[in-house]
Amino acid sequence: MTLPSNKMTFRALLRPVDISTVIYLLMLAIVILFFHQGISGWGWYVLAHSGAVLIILGLIRTAEGNGGWLGLVRHWYPVLIFPPLFAEMNELVNIIFPFWANPWLIRLDHALFGVHPTVWFERVATPALTELMVVFYLSYYLLIPTATLPLYLWKKRRAFDGLMFNISLAFYLSFIGFLIFPAVSPRVTLAHLQSGPLEGGWLLGILGWVQGIGGIHGGAFPSSHVTVAFAILLSSYRYQRRVFWLLLPFVLGLAVSTTYCRYHYAVDAIAGALLGLAAVIIGQKLFLRWSRVWPSADGEIIAPQGMTAALEPCAEMVTLIGEQRRQHAGRTRSQASGMQREIE
Repeated sequence: MTLPSNKMTFRALLRPVDISTVIYLLMLAIVILFFHQGISGWGWYVLAHSGAVLIILGLIRTAEGNGGWLGLVRHWYPVLIFPPLFAEMNELVNIIFPFWANPWLIRLDHALFGVHPTVWFERVATPALTELMVVFYLSYYLLIPTATLPLYLWKKRRAFDGLMFNISLAFYLSFIGFLIFPAVSPRVTLAHLQSGPLEGGWLLGILGWVQGIGGIHGGAFPSSHVTVAFAILLSSYRYQRRVFWLLLPFVLGLAVSTTYCRYHYAVDAIAGALLGLAAVIIGQKLFLRWSRVWPSADGEIIAPQGMTAALEPCAEMVTLIGEQRRQHAGRTRSQASGMQREIE
């Protein structure tokens, strides 16, 4: 039975996506605090991340159970903070390692494929194919709403929370990858090997405009686009199979388009796909652990809003085992009583 929010401890109000977001924000604030050399206005970054944590915790406390706009923000705030967290990597990507890892990625690409994949794609590039690749690339911006909105509108809150948690892990693991392995796009490093820019139509112009607004310098490895896309795809296989089949061609096309459009090395896309898989595997294990019922301060067992103990597989298993033991004990006592009467 779901308990009212006013009887829940603050710990019980936290969802897995809240925990991952707060941990990432605090971790990055600490990193900036210790590795701020060369970062202008680094103190503002620390204040911004710390302030964001306080705002999120305040939102969780005040908005839980609220059916108005606060409740809406409480569910969707992670989607609002992913873009600025991505954008700030433009300034922070070299904060730990003040070098570029491009030579390693270029050599690894060539060792795996025998060619530079971004350059090789020129052999098959046509304006029509370029426009198709742009469609796949731009489909990334529709993946999150396509996967999450149905779950939210159908009030499948547990599935919605699980999917949002996996998406958050995919983003945060990608950002950590940027910091550990800073790399610049092959559009810059391999431009001298290209015969010219890609030729396409108006969609290619839109992609250039989008990249001019939201692109960053130094976030090539791993491809966060592919990481998030694969995390959404694999999570959808678990939570809503029809959406999985709908997204499958777009996600696979997206993985190819990142290299075709020269934004990523091929190994960036491969690493992104593997990291997306890791995010889902880790996310499912942590989700089961973090979304279990929490004991309140007075020892009462309470469940996060919208989730009952019966929905927790571990709780169901414990209940089933307990019931089987009680039935077995009852049968044993009944048999013992029968034998005693026969002896008498």
